[in-house]
This record gives sequence, structure tokens and C-alpha cells, in this order.
Amino acid sequence: MASTSSTESSTDAPGTSNSIPESNQLVITMADKTKVPEEEYARGGFLRVNPGQFINHHQLVKYLGRGTFGTVWLTKHTESGTYAAMKISKSNITCPDAAGREIQFLENIDSRGGHPNIVKLMEKLVTHDIGIGHVAMVFEVLGPNLESVIFDSGRTFPVEVVKRVSRQLLEAISFVHNRDIIHMNIKSSNVMLAISENNIKNLVSNPDSSSNRYDIDLTKADARIVVKLADFGHALYSYENMPDRHLETNCLFRAPEQFLTTNYDTALDMWSFGCMLYEMVAGSLLFPCKQYFLDHDRVHFMLMANRFGPITLADFEDGLRPEFLENFNDDGQMNVEDMGEPLPNFFEMAQQEGWSAEDANDFSTFMHLLFKYNRGERITADEALRHNFIRSNGVRQAEEAPAVPPLALDYPEAEEVFDRVVPLPDDEE
Repeated sequence: MASTSSTESSTDAPGTSNSIPESNQLVITMADKTKVPEEEYARGGFLRVNPGQFINHHQLVKYLGRGTFGTVWLTKHTESGTYAAMKISKSNITCPDAAGREIQFLENIDSRGGHPNIVKLMEKLVTHDIGIGHVAMVFEVLGPNLESVIFDSGRTFPVEVVKRVSRQLLEAISFVHNRDIIHMNIKSSNVMLAISENNIKNLVSNPDSSSNRYDIDLTKADARIVVKLADFGHALYSYENMPDRHLETNCLFRAPEQFLTTNYDTALDMWSFGCMLYEMVAGSLLFPCKQYFLDHDRVHFMLMANRFGPITLADFEDGLRPEFLENFNDDGQMNVEDMGEPLPNFFEMAQQEGWSAEDANDFSTFMHLLFKYNRGERITADEALRHNFIRSNGVRQAEEAPAVPPLALDYPEAEEVFDRVVPLPDDEE
């Protein structure tokens, strides 16, 4: 989320075009997320702030949204006039811990040169006041997340755009995996679209928080689009033990070994990537567990077995959680409910989206490599980048450069401490 100056030009950036008809622009409507529910401000919850207030040298301009663990605000630097996105954690004990881990990993990534498809941390602001316990992180201003584009825009992705986005994300995943980092929480809501300076200006001036318009044309196969992997609050090093208070990841993107075993490695990110890729193509969830009135784990394994075949004990014996042993029969296969008719396969699904037989076949073979039960057999990010489904979209193109120039400010090396939020001039003391 690097800030951009109002004097800098981004006319050659992704999401920048003076020729995109209004009817083709990307519009995200999210009426239910325009404000924070009052109960979220309870002890351990969100920091209560309002537009116009200051956190150190950042003035809060506009509420952008919230996640499970914090709110995001558009801010303006009081000295430079540049805009940024500030993520403010909840104050319960797990959220500052997660924010601290995210800072650690993003600083590690930055120290190794960073990556154009990974968000860049610009500044960190923390408080050691036990009564507050919030952590604020300052990022570049980015556009909507991929989940919003899939489910809240009414748009579908041309196959060429699916490949382009996939390639960028695999480049980012490869970068972190080759540095012994497991993201642990890859999902569509943690993938952000880069936007142009003009889009940021529109974001500032738009009084309607429920709907935002972007100069990104997803109706075109050659749409200029840059995505960035975000939210490293769940991340782990591949050589470290799971922390006691480690946050649980979203079940919709969770690899089978995360359910069944205590072992994990970078392969789980590839399973999660596959779930997200399915969403991009189908416009729906790969594992829609809530549609079935059964115990959640039973539903998830039922859907998994229906798509990928029997779940065998041999693939999960190493580190198997004892409570799951009774789920397997004498033949070493997991007992799952019969769904009756099989779900559409990946080839059929791609053809239903209008893809050619060649693209649909490449997609199908690629997906099955992402969804190997045995994590040792699952395709790696480096291998995925060489797969024909990804390579068939041509050579790497210039749109993978950062969408906006980084903010040229010298931020302090150490953490800044904010012990209060400065009130508006007419606020009561």
C-alpha cells in the first residue's frame, strides 16, 4: 500500500488510461464495509479514530476498509503531502503479535531488495501502552483486493489476464519461498491491485465510500494490471516451530496437511494459490463448505475427495494429528460422504468460460499439479513458472513493474511510538 506524490507522473503505470470508456472501468461496490460496527471498538478491538485526526505526522483522510485484525485508512503526510495506506491493528494480544511478525518479514524482504509484486512497508508506528496495544503500518496506496474484483465487480477475467496475474503472484511466491519464508495465508483478499496516481486522487475526492471506480479495463485481454501479495501476519520461516499463538488461516484456502498434520512447508502456499486461481476462473469458491449442513471438516474432506480422489493415510502419516486417525478405514482411505454426481472438472469449467481447448487443457493439468495430496509431489513456485499454462502467455512484460513510484522520504530506522491520537480541533478533551 508506497505512497505517491501528487506531483509525480504515473501515466505509464498499470491502471492508467485516458481511453478507457466509463462502461469498461472497474467499479467495486461494497456497501456493507463503509464503516466499523460499534461493537468492534470494544476492549481488544479496533482503535477509535475519525477522518481529520492525526497519528503522528499522518492525517487520516478516509476509511478504506477492515479485515479480521485491523482497519485500513487513507492518510496524508503532514510535511510532504503524499498519500499512504495505514493499517491499524486491533489491540487484543494476537493482533499486535501478528503485526510484529508482518513487520519482521516485510523488513526482511525489503533488506533483500524487495519485489515489485510484494507490498512494501514504508513506516511502522507502535505503542507499548498495555491499555492500547495497537500497531500501525504505513504502506503504498493500492486499489481493491482480488477478492473484491472477483465477487463485487461483476467482471470476469480473460484467460490472458488470469495467466498474467498468476505469473506475477508466482514470482512473488517464488521470491519468498527461496528465502525460507512460508506466507501461510495466500488468498484472494490478500492480493492487491496496483493503481495509478489519478486513481489515488479519485479515491481521495470520492465522497461515496461504498463504491470506487478504477481505470482498469478487465474486458481486454491485454489489460495492464499489476498485483501485489500482502498480509504477512501469518508468515513463518520454514525452519521454525509453529508459535503458540499463531493465527489460524482461512479454511477455504487451507492445504490438507494443515488440517491433518502438524507438519508444514512451502507446499501449503501452492495449494492456497490453486484455490485462489480457481476463484479467478470460476468466480466461485473451490470448497463452498457453508452450502452443506454437515460438520465442517467432513464437508471439506468430502469436497476434496470428490475433486481429487481418495484421501489416503500414506500421504499424511508423517505428523498426523491423533484425532484424525479414526477417520481412515482399514484400507488406509478416509471415510467421506458420497456426493452423488461428481463436480465439473477443471477442463469443463474452463471451457464453460469460453476458453480454447488448448488453454483449458493446460489449465487442468496445471491445477492438478497444485492439488497433489502429497506435499512432496506438489508443484513448486519455480516449477509452476515454467509450466505451459503460465509460459503460454508470452514473455514477461513491462506491466510487472511497480505501478507507482515509491515515496522518497527518509523514515527512521527504529520504531516510532505513538502514545495518543491527536484529536480534531473541535473534539472534546
